[in-house]
Amino acid sequence: MRVLFLLAAFCLSAAAQAQAPRPVLLNACNDAPFVIGIAAAYRNDPTDQRVVRGWFEIAPGDCLEGNLGNIVGNEVWLGAISGSWRWPAGNTADVRYCMPAQTYFGRARPEGCGDNERLTGFQRLPVSPFRSGWGRVQVRYGCDDFPLADATLCRQTQPGHDGLATPLNTLEVCNTWPVDAEIAAGASADFIGFEITGWVRIPATLCRDVYRGFPAGGEVWFAARRADNGVAPPAHEGRLCVADEDFSASGPRGSFVNAGQCPADAPIAIGAQRVRFGSNVERFQAYVPRLDP
Repeated sequence: MRVLFLLAAFCLSAAAQAQAPRPVLLNACNDAPFVIGIAAAYRNDPTDQRVVRGWFEIAPGDCLEGNLGNIVGNEVWLGAISGSWRWPAGNTADVRYCMPAQTYFGRARPEGCGDNERLTGFQRLPVSPFRSGWGRVQVRYGCDDFPLADATLCRQTQPGHDGLATPLNTLEVCNTWPVDAEIAAGASADFIGFEITGWVRIPATLCRDVYRGFPAGGEVWFAARRADNGVAPPAHEGRLCVADEDFSASGPRGSFVNAGQCPADAPIAIGAQRVRFGSNVERFQAYVPRLDP
């Protein structure tokens, strides 16, 4: 009976401690090649309402260590962002809160974001015991947190003038034709070489991402053709060298864009469109050119 009483008393004490505010030390490290900003969401009273605090900037290869303040409970929710890169990676966020771009401290709101806010994903992290009366949360962010293709792009990302990641350019093409379309897209990373891949199939009335990368001068070219018979629209802004079947090709830019003679691995020249991403533009939506009857 005495043992049961002591056990019950211990459980009540542990529960009470979990609800008592205590300082929590945050230790966050940045393994990415650019500055990241992190934000924290936590409870500072026994209610379920959380506050959000951010942004804390961390230089590449550096760690941030600081006291988040008096926190109630055994978990802190963290999110990080830089350019197009967001942690937690993928669709693994436990919750999303409205966050402005500037430094912010206020009540967490999961909806009704203002014009200068965006929903930012947060991941639930446990608070571990630290020194007497303190807790601690430790986390690392880096490119290896993403799937292989994204991890490669993340490592290729250059920092902007503010140290944060330059935007990853994504070209989305929408198919306005009554039949399925196929898209080949290419770009130069250095104004000299050129890489092109195809074909991305887009059903009628739908849209698909056809390019992701860091094109020199923000310039991306794409060509479209009917999926059922391979017929392409007439040249719009130029011509692009492609292959008949699924392909991937690279070489000097002049061998693929408005080339006098196409290379052997992309021997067919068809009409193409050029897209130019503006400064700080992350995503561009284009449409297949008009297909004459």
